[in-house]
Amino acid sequence: MKKKEKLKKKLNKIVIKKRLKEIRNILRDNKIFTIYIFGATFNGILLRLFTIKDFSFTPLFADLLVSILFASLYFFVKKKHRFIYIFIISIISTIVCLANMIYYVYYSSYISITFLSFALQNTETGGSNPWIDLINFKTFSFLWLPLALLIYHFKNKKRYYLDHTFRSVHKKRVLRNTYSVCLILFILLILGLKPVDYSRFYSQWNREYVVSRFGVYLYQINDIVKSVEPKMATLFGKDKAMKEVTEYYKQKENTNKKNKYTNIFKGKNVVAVHAESMQNVLIDMKINGKEVTPELNKMADEGIYFDNFKNFISSFLLNI
Repeated sequence: MKKKEKLKKKLNKIVIKKRLKEIRNILRDNKIFTIYIFGATFNGILLRLFTIKDFSFTPLFADLLVSILFASLYFFVKKKHRFIYIFIISIISTIVCLANMIYYVYYSSYISITFLSFALQNTETGGSNPWIDLINFKTFSFLWLPLALLIYHFKNKKRYYLDHTFRSVHKKRVLRNTYSVCLILFILLILGLKPVDYSRFYSQWNREYVVSRFGVYLYQINDIVKSVEPKMATLFGKDKAMKEVTEYYKQKENTNKKNKYTNIFKGKNVVAVHAESMQNVLIDMKINGKEVTPELNKMADEGIYFDNFKNFISSFLLNI
């Protein structure tokens, strides 16, 4: 039994060494692939350092995982188009970091697709001359990645196209090792997260916290999904929603139910006071014999007062 265990350990060591050698060969034989992965990950680190002053391994694993997953498509692209693909995704990742850096300068938060139109319209926030604020080393430090790829590409263009990308390692092995690394990074990411992190990631609540736990790339992907999700639901659920609304009003016509509020405001002007985020505990409350909300109390007595509207919103309907 001891001999078998020793043999297994030796075999495992041999397999691990073989895998590490294959991974090293992949990085060596695909320099553009390597530059992009480590460059995009490094830009993610820079963004967190420049904004929330955070350096931790959990978001680093996330940024590295996303970078490898996108870069792995490099191996499915024809060789003559590989640099173009890597260069395009390097531009995208650079724009993500650059846009978030600029947005953070103005709003002390990370950019969201939902609020992008508002951010573009608001040009007065952040100082008297916003363009001067943007011209600094931090803002443009992310541009090194596409520039480095261009320089390497033009310096090694002839050798790059004459080289055989899978000369030392078979394509299936390349992909197997690439996704094995992704799996390890995913496990390390999961181990570094807390239960509360998942709910915050899902709801995109506290964007600084989400980036500090999941990295900027996962945050941005999730933000895009969250922004598109309502529109997709509306698009694909339009017929079903229309059918439900139509059937509801058909039933309302047939039942014609009446209650004590039916037609009480007919022919009158109506003012609705919608006190959002105000607990109705304030209504009729007195401190040292004085009413806290005398005017609201008066409106509640003279009009119609709903104290359980959406559980936490007080509403009044007044006749004028």
